[in-house]
Amino acid sequence: MTTMKLALALACSLGTAGLAAQEPQGADARAFVETVRPVLDRYCVRCHGPRRQKGGLRLDELAPTFDDVHVSEQWRQIFYRLRFDEMPPPSTDKQPGADEKAAVLQWIDEQLIAQGRGIHLA
Repeated sequence: MTTMKLALALACSLGTAGLAAQEPQGADARAFVETVRPVLDRYCVRCHGPRRQKGGLRLDELAPTFDDVHVSEQWRQIFYRLRFDEMPPPSTDKQPGADEKAAVLQWIDEQLIAQGRGIHLA
């Protein structure tokens, strides 16, 4: 029985270690949780979430890290779609405010710049 508990504890700790590695750290984490995630939840997840994944994109599970080139490229596409008013679609009633949009664009750009893949808004 003790071996079983030890194996379960090890499995749980390995599982959470993988999740922790995907989370941004420090100010980046705070900006994501306080600014980016709420905007995505409010304006994007309805069409890009657990029920529907239009365009094959699921934003509620997209890692907020940029170490993986494929994830970085997804964030870059989100940046362009948001920046050029393609998303949310203009026909959608709910649109992010200018401040919300600017904050998300800035966060994405800063993350890309940190990985040497920035768009450089400023």
